[in-house]
Amino acid sequence: MTFPFRVPLRKALAVSALTALVTLPSMSWAQDEAPTLEGTQPDSLTDIEEMGTFRLRYSTVLRSGHFSDPGSRLNYSGRTGDDFGIYGTAFGLGSFGVVFEAAREIFFPSIEGDDLRSITLLRGKLGLAARAMIGPVRIETTVAYGVSQLPSVPETLEPRFLLAVRRSIHLGGRAVVPLPHKLLAEARVELPLALWAIDGRGRRLETSGWLAGAMFGRQLWETPRYRTQLFVEWQLARDLADTATGRSQAQTVNRFGLTAGISWKDT
Repeated sequence: MTFPFRVPLRKALAVSALTALVTLPSMSWAQDEAPTLEGTQPDSLTDIEEMGTFRLRYSTVLRSGHFSDPGSRLNYSGRTGDDFGIYGTAFGLGSFGVVFEAAREIFFPSIEGDDLRSITLLRGKLGLAARAMIGPVRIETTVAYGVSQLPSVPETLEPRFLLAVRRSIHLGGRAVVPLPHKLLAEARVELPLALWAIDGRGRRLETSGWLAGAMFGRQLWETPRYRTQLFVEWQLARDLADTATGRSQAQTVNRFGLTAGISWKDT
């Protein structure tokens, strides 16, 4: 399985993301200069004056996938009852800022019905972010450098898990929508563009993938400077990888969890 369009697509997406990162705040400034009707100002839950956020997530993960050689295929599945992650942004008082995310999960794999030893998977990213208000909705775009560990097996005849590693540029987008009664909804998408990847034996990989997610929650309490929220969250991710020898692997990841967050602004 090959993807001859990968390199041009990566360049086009990277240019598009950087353009969005620069031009998105101007949409908010244009809205600030335009006349507004009473009651249409951004909701306090999503206003542009927010200086930063910090979130803790605890999830259960259902993971399934396969490893394929020419003429053979090995399926695996498993769960993670201990997926812990942190996420944060820092904007100061402007429209540009930084974003970071880190997570650790303990994966309990099963290959063709046989349970194997658990493995620990780590992932993280750090990058730049831009935000703007479009009506009451806050839009954020991000460009970040990330490192992720993925499940890998050395050969189909040796069903034990090793770790693949991927370094990539993550292009992301997030929309935050205020709802009545202090409720809040979020949607996010993310596209990792691989810079370098190897499997568990050190062989180079060509990888691609995507992530989509949604959150629904409510503000718990608010002071003039701080506010806290609690969300239920779902994420769906898909990863594909190929080697030069014709081996391929793919996985689908579903995450279900709770996220607690705190945000703050200048008073």
